[in-house]
Amino acid sequence: MKILYSNSTIPKWAKFLTFFFVNILCLIPLTLNIYFGLAMFVFINWLTYSGLKNAGLLDKWKKTTLEKDPFFQQNNFSLGSYGGYSLLAVSDSIVRVVNIKSSIQVHRTNYDISEVYKNYPRQGIDIVLNGMNVYHFDIPIETIKSAEPILQGDAGGFGVLNSVNFGIRITTINDEIYDIDTPFSKEFSDQINSFIPKN
Repeated sequence: MKILYSNSTIPKWAKFLTFFFVNILCLIPLTLNIYFGLAMFVFINWLTYSGLKNAGLLDKWKKTTLEKDPFFQQNNFSLGSYGGYSLLAVSDSIVRVVNIKSSIQVHRTNYDISEVYKNYPRQGIDIVLNGMNVYHFDIPIETIKSAEPILQGDAGGFGVLNSVNFGIRITTINDEIYDIDTPFSKEFSDQINSFIPKN
């Protein structure tokens, strides 16, 4: 399977800037009270470190799962990748979506994924995959009519999230629609369309 890697991992310069600004903010309580300031300094730095570490562990889990887990390696998938919310893999018989999380944060407000990806596949099979509780959903290739990139404005109305590489929209022969996040919308659309039976 060819795996397409996204740049969703937090770069080192972003981690540095995060700690830099957090520590600048920690100077404010230090001016009021040295003990309170030091306690805030330790607590806020620990909180920031934990958040960055957890984000890194999730990215590592996605990468390891796609590369090594039999759930993906033993099913003849030709193309795979991960986005912020799911793992996606395509074979000549199925499109497999593994849902990682169901909430999206926009401007410090959490939204359900279906508020952004209106047709995100929500019914799936609960499994434990590489030590994590997730659910997966398979779309048989023989039931797909078309797959196309989701363009700006085509999904849930949060302009900040809309970009050229927002995701793919799969339409079945029964006119069911599935919106799936992926930073590689063109590659997946082309791959899926190449497997669709030509009548």
